Amino acid sequence: MRSALLSLLCLGLLLCTQLPLGARADAQPASAAGGGIAVTPSAKPEPNFVRELTDDNFEHDTQATTGSTTGDWFVEFYAPWCGHCRTLAPTWRQLSVSLRDERIPVTLAAMDATVHTRTAKRFDIRGFPSLRLLSRGRVYDYTGARTLEAMQSWLESRAWESKAPDATGQPQQAQGRPIPPEVSALDAWKLWAHEASQDVVMLVWRKPAAAATIAALGLMLGVLASMLCWIAFLEPKPVIYQIADNATPTTPTTPSSSSGAAGGNASAATGAADGDDADGKETDGVPSRRAAAKPSRSTAADASAAVAAALAQQSDAKAGKKGQ
Repeated sequence: MRSALLSLLCLGLLLCTQLPLGARADAQPASAAGGGIAVTPSAKPEPNFVRELTDDNFEHDTQATTGSTTGDWFVEFYAPWCGHCRTLAPTWRQLSVSLRDERIPVTLAAMDATVHTRTAKRFDIRGFPSLRLLSRGRVYDYTGARTLEAMQSWLESRAWESKAPDATGQPQQAQGRPIPPEVSALDAWKLWAHEASQDVVMLVWRKPAAAATIAALGLMLGVLASMLCWIAFLEPKPVIYQIADNATPTTPTTPSSSSGAAGGNASAATGAADGDDADGKETDGVPSRRAAAKPSRSTAADASAAVAAALAQQSDAKAGKKGQ
């Protein structure tokens, strides 16, 4: 019984593994005959010789400021969200392949001007896409058609170097300008501050309510941050004074026991003059404060006796007045 079950299980597994192979075998003739779904091979990636530039490698790769050590560069400044840039992207890749095949000594490159803003500000990029040719320390703007044939013809003929003679027969100078120097960190910060100030002015002019709301929120956050800094770092801490154990206690006195208190003070002063402490030991002539402040039992008894005698005299005086 067990052997029959194992054989059935093995047969079921064999059928399950062989079914996809049979289905693919049946599908191949159908696709060859024109029916069914034909499996197309993956498309071969198009060759691309466009160099990607950044703020860090721009000067190192192009050598734009120093001269023509790396040859001429045709750079596209683009933005990812620009529709015209997306349309130009396939043509730009085809142009890089064509320049390589035709051995035209121009390197094609592209730069995201929204990310690498320092170089974009250096070349005064204000629209997308912007095509700039860098050649021998000068920069030229390409304003022709953005087709493969037009750009390849412009690069192959090197039309930016010289133009046809004018009416007087003199050759016209190329419309180029010196490549601007690299933008330092300080200059980039100045440009950012200038643009930020312009944005603030435009916001206040066009949206005064929004500007007032932002200013109020900023003021509230500033006050809150100042309070937190004061509480955490600048607020003075309370000073706790500890009273020593040998401090002199103060004992209240009554008018009736003034003589006894005076006697006690006299005896305490006498003990202090003798230089004895509470334990009867000398302390180099300095009296002990605890010994001077400790009340004696004889002083308390004398005060009680004096109060009792005063009360007895008062009662005797009252009784004598009543007898008279």
